[in-house]
Amino acid sequence: MDLQKPPITDKRKKIAGKILIAFFLMMIILTLLSNTINNFTLPRVKVVNPKESFLLKQATGEGEIEAKEKTDMYLDADVNVKVDDVIVKAGDTVKKGDVLIKFKKEDLDKEIKQAALQLEKMRFTYEENKKAFASGAGVQKSKIAMDMAKNDFDESKRKYEVVKALNRSGAETDENTRLAERTMRIAQENYEASMKSYDFEKENEEAELKTLEYDLKIQETGLENLQNKNNFSSELTAPFDGAVQDVYITKGVWVGSSSKLCTLTETSKGFEFKGDIDVDNVDFIKAGDPAIIRIKALGSDPLNGQVEEIKESEKNKGTMKQVIVTVSNDKLSGGEKGEVKIEKNTANFKLVVPNTSILPGVSDKIGSIRVLKEKNGFFGTEYYIMVIDAFIIDSDGNSSAITAAVSAQDRIVYKTDKPLYDNSRVRIDYYSGKS
Repeated sequence: MDLQKPPITDKRKKIAGKILIAFFLMMIILTLLSNTINNFTLPRVKVVNPKESFLLKQATGEGEIEAKEKTDMYLDADVNVKVDDVIVKAGDTVKKGDVLIKFKKEDLDKEIKQAALQLEKMRFTYEENKKAFASGAGVQKSKIAMDMAKNDFDESKRKYEVVKALNRSGAETDENTRLAERTMRIAQENYEASMKSYDFEKENEEAELKTLEYDLKIQETGLENLQNKNNFSSELTAPFDGAVQDVYITKGVWVGSSSKLCTLTETSKGFEFKGDIDVDNVDFIKAGDPAIIRIKALGSDPLNGQVEEIKESEKNKGTMKQVIVTVSNDKLSGGEKGEVKIEKNTANFKLVVPNTSILPGVSDKIGSIRVLKEKNGFFGTEYYIMVIDAFIIDSDGNSSAITAAVSAQDRIVYKTDKPLYDNSRVRIDYYSGKS
């Protein structure tokens, strides 16, 4: 017996069709949802167009104001005196003729009196030694010893001649003759030794007298100098209008001709700022460039200056350069601490990008940049990264001038929230044509 399948009704066909449509709709929804979720997980990037622009070079440093013309003040005479009073202090302004420091001249008067007494004592000693030398009293003992030695020699010589004559006639023995001769030789040696001793003592006495004479002349000259020095002023005064930069002494101390007393700045000749700047940041600075100086003691108002010279730093050789800037201000006196800032625009470059867009390479001048590329995907435009080499021409604190296979229309990644690699898919977080 044949069994027949029940016929498929229209209702069942409709149900199957709806299920199939629902399946495809679900697949589409899931695909879209999956793509959307995937897009949210992609690295977010910010991009910018390279632009034609200049770089702003900037250098800063700390330093101190100094007067262009300054004078170290010393005593105007070769004396040693006590400081009676210090009238000025660092930072004071002075007029020509103003008293700076006072000295005690009575101390010099005492020194002169002592020198005069010493001179009289030395004159007395010299005259006494001179008399003794003329009279021979100083070498009297040596003279007596020499005379006695001469008499002994003459007597022994006479006896020897007598004994020798008797020996020839056979009246004296050879032994006695030899003894007489030996006695004479000993007396001769004693006489010669006494003559040398006498001459030596006489020469010494003469040399001592000459030394006393020289010392006397030195003392006379010294006293004369002291008397001349006593004419120096007991007050040190300012030789010009200016300001006191430093004072090196205090009341009560002793000072001499080599003691630096104070330093004055001649304000009419102007001032200069000397500051140290990192050696890597001064290549762009040239004499004549404008500079801004900020002095803490003068408040927030800056001073305009001009670079005068760039040279090796005195304190930080090799790592710093000293920049000297000419400045002018009525309130300056010298010694003020401050900061210098020098800014300068470079020439225009064709491609300038933010420093954050450059990845480091094998050297400071070689790196790479990430260029944003796009392509049409199944669900629209997709963005990805292309990493290309870049040569860094120059840089400032924010931007760099480069040469690379890009144009002003290309978009360069300068910020990302995740690491990027060549061909990484990304999504744009923000786009601006400006950096």
